[in-house]
Amino acid sequence: MALRIIEIEADDLFNLPVYEHHLVIDSRCAEEYAAGHVATAVSLPAPAAEEYGDEANEARLVSFVLHLVEEGLNAENISPIVLYGGGASAEDSKRFMHWLAERLAALKANRPLQVATLGGGAPQSGFTVLESDEYQPVLAYSTRLRDHAKDIWILSAGYSAFEQRYPFLCGDVQFEDLVPMPHRITSSIFMGSRPFKITIAEDVQWLKELGISHLIVDQEHRLASENDLMVLRCGVKDDLSGDMTACFDASILAINEAVGQGCCVLVQVHGRSRSASIIIAWLMQMRRYSFDAALQLVAGRCWKPIDASLIFADQLKKRQLPLAISPGSAAPDVPL
Repeated sequence: MALRIIEIEADDLFNLPVYEHHLVIDSRCAEEYAAGHVATAVSLPAPAAEEYGDEANEARLVSFVLHLVEEGLNAENISPIVLYGGGASAEDSKRFMHWLAERLAALKANRPLQVATLGGGAPQSGFTVLESDEYQPVLAYSTRLRDHAKDIWILSAGYSAFEQRYPFLCGDVQFEDLVPMPHRITSSIFMGSRPFKITIAEDVQWLKELGISHLIVDQEHRLASENDLMVLRCGVKDDLSGDMTACFDASILAINEAVGQGCCVLVQVHGRSRSASIIIAWLMQMRRYSFDAALQLVAGRCWKPIDASLIFADQLKKRQLPLAISPGSAAPDVPL
């Protein structure tokens, strides 16, 4: 299957999530990278216009792969690969990103990286892969990419857009300092999951960084602090036996209150699927989505799958409004 090249927004990168160690490539100049970059990103500066060319770019890419291997930076997750640029050399960065995306896609088509020299030497025309031990990591990377990569994501608005929206995930953030994050479903609604905890003070600080002031949680959820937080607790069990009507109705009112105040709300009732059902109920009632369209939107904002068998589908379908918006229809004129 061919590698897909997809333009993404800042929220897509946030939802990936970066803490799971994907390959994120910063193509801005080294000085801009040093001044601040997306957490876990590695630097592969775009060449200036006068240095641009397939052979020179190929040599740069080979050196980059060798650097990843030598420094132990080769990402655990090979798909998607994320590219971003911007800054003073935005045009150079944009051109190189698209060359890089097309070259990585060619790797998927079984055209391995090729270069005749390593290090500072200039690549030669008609270059081929050398049967040297130094090249084995490059060949191994080509094979891994061919076997496992599916998508390349290009951050369309560049680094500045991500930094403006998620400044706490930029700068000199160390990988070991990252923690699981909720998914951003709409501009105001976040969806939690079991890996995301709010049990210590540091976790509450993450909520503040995301602008979250309202929480919808289950009765058993222990919070480090409820200071400055509006908390709704839903008395639902962690199984599929209960009637979710009261929980759905109360949660919709709570979400409306948060959105009406210009605030953000986190829905974390047991796991990902239970939380998703509440957001789907809100989309169906307040944005007139059909069940299928609401599920499609929520699932599309999550890198991890939503288990459709665990979201109370039968109960949600009974709440569907007449003339609800179906998948593929025009989006509602009410902003998300």
